[in-house]
Amino acid sequence: MSTSYRKRLAPLATTLGIVACGLLEAGAGTAWAGNNGQQINYYSHYAYIQCSAGTNQNGGNVRNCTQLRIGSNPNQGYWWVGPVNITWHRPRGTEISSTCNVPKSQDADFFTCYEPS
Repeated sequence: MSTSYRKRLAPLATTLGIVACGLLEAGAGTAWAGNNGQQINYYSHYAYIQCSAGTNQNGGNVRNCTQLRIGSNPNQGYWWVGPVNITWHRPRGTEISSTCNVPKSQDADFFTCYEPS
């Protein structure tokens, strides 16, 4: 191969290498475990307890109760799919229920479910 031919191919090879690296990095965002269920980040207005009931990533029925603080509460270890029924226990023994529809897949592992106002 001639030297001038190599000089002309060098920029092309560099460009292809950069594009290939970019494609590999872009694919990394979908490699999260969040492709078969999500963990829930409960967003609460009160520092009390929530109890959730729904289906996990394997199709099994799951129930989980967690102590919450005001604001964001990522709850690791439970992977939910579809409608999750949440009972938000509030001060003075009151409670409110909501349904959070958790997607089967997304680019991250946590899906935020908000306590109703």
